[in-house]
Amino acid sequence: MPGGIINVYKPQGPTSFDVVAAVRRALGTKRVGHLGTLDPMAEGVLPVAAGSAARVMEYLDGDTKEYLARVRLGFETDTQDVTGKVIACADEVDVTDEQVWEALAGFEGEYFQVPPAYSALKLNGKKLYEYARKGMAPEIEPRRVFVESVRDVCFDGEKREVSFLAAVSKGTYIRTLAKDLGDKLGCGACLAALERRRSGSFRAEDAVRLDDLKEMSPEEIRGIMRGPDSALAAFGSVSLGEWESTLFRRGVRLRAGQWTAAQGEGFPEWLSEETAGRYEKLFRVYGSDGSFLGVGEAEEEGTLRTDKVFV
Repeated sequence: MPGGIINVYKPQGPTSFDVVAAVRRALGTKRVGHLGTLDPMAEGVLPVAAGSAARVMEYLDGDTKEYLARVRLGFETDTQDVTGKVIACADEVDVTDEQVWEALAGFEGEYFQVPPAYSALKLNGKKLYEYARKGMAPEIEPRRVFVESVRDVCFDGEKREVSFLAAVSKGTYIRTLAKDLGDKLGCGACLAALERRRSGSFRAEDAVRLDDLKEMSPEEIRGIMRGPDSALAAFGSVSLGEWESTLFRRGVRLRAGQWTAAQGEGFPEWLSEETAGRYEKLFRVYGSDGSFLGVGEAEEEGTLRTDKVFV
């Protein structure tokens, strides 16, 4: 089947794998995967790639994700969210609006975060939650993440809850951000609710609800699929003539005079130097009829090498 990406809105409850399984059943194909896990308690944007489109995943390290979070102050749990076991509870939460805003603003920029014990990250070949479920507490190294912005902060002193919109790098755990906010304020905190509003170029307002998708025919689902290049808007683009398109698809390097590039949307500043350096050399490649052919890599001598073909 032709490859494509479906922008699914996952409700609270199902796992990300449940969404993938629903798309597999609806399309009648096994070649389906999701582009970024959402916990069962979270809702929001979960792009699902079918067919060859799943091969764009290796290019998505530079995707910014945006979350609407609600944090409960005064409670700490073993999972860092309200689904876990309460391990500490404060009788009073004596903080001001200003203290909350100041604490959240302090997370903006580079931020070293210790991933939660209940997560699917692997340590010595085992997932962290496997250790946690056995009562083991291995040492977990902090990881570099980046918080682009925290805005729309609202503090409800009566409910002891804080809500905010955070734009973050790949690999950032919002429940750990909630826990770290509680530590900063000295009262403890855990994540009460989470909605992913954006994942790269995929937005909540454009997503199809999971229940609606289950009622659609395979033809209707294919009609709302976006091409794999929709996930690569940050990359520059190249348009080729008919003969050059044939060469590109066959993996033949194109000479400097056979291609020209246009700028894409660009990459966030928090990308590592190594990743940014590679991404800046990669381009979406289109044929003379406007069809997406694949990803090419510009080389020092001015040639364009085929990195991946999608047709």
